[in-house]
Amino acid sequence: MSPAYIFKLRWSLPALLSISLLSRLSASPTHEVVHAFSLPPQQPGYGGLLRVNDGSLWGTTLAGGTYGLGTIFRASTDLTRIETIVAFSDGAGSTIGREPRAGLIEDSSGFLWGTTMGGGSRDHNGTVYKVHKSTGQVTTVVEFTGKSGPLRGSTPVAALVQSNDGSLWGTTS
Repeated sequence: MSPAYIFKLRWSLPALLSISLLSRLSASPTHEVVHAFSLPPQQPGYGGLLRVNDGSLWGTTLAGGTYGLGTIFRASTDLTRIETIVAFSDGAGSTIGREPRAGLIEDSSGFLWGTTMGGGSRDHNGTVYKVHKSTGQVTTVVEFTGKSGPLRGSTPVAALVQSNDGSLWGTTS
């Protein structure tokens, strides 16, 4: 039988550097750091890890990546390979949105869904996005418009939830 592991993300905030650690805890009392993400000070992530149906682990970082605006990452089941799938750019590259504070959810169609608490085309009120697991292609689905406009709301900081009928639900500030 293969060993059972519990995976966790731990965020520490020393005075000059914030490091998030992807850790593996085994059934025996051991703790192994398998990956350290270097992030700017005061910018931890909060989303946790999602094990999708192929066994891989997915997560987000609030900051870091090419543009410093957060990432989506994927780790192999045995944690021997960890890769950045998306570096949020808020339009500087091709990914609209910034600072994905919440974790991801997987829908029944094979997409991962998440929110960014900033970014978008109107006043940086945040977005809802989906990621194709196979290709890593990100599609911005909603760009919130703040107090007015067709998509009222801003700064979504919680993960989406999926109801029994397949609808996705979320909140904004």
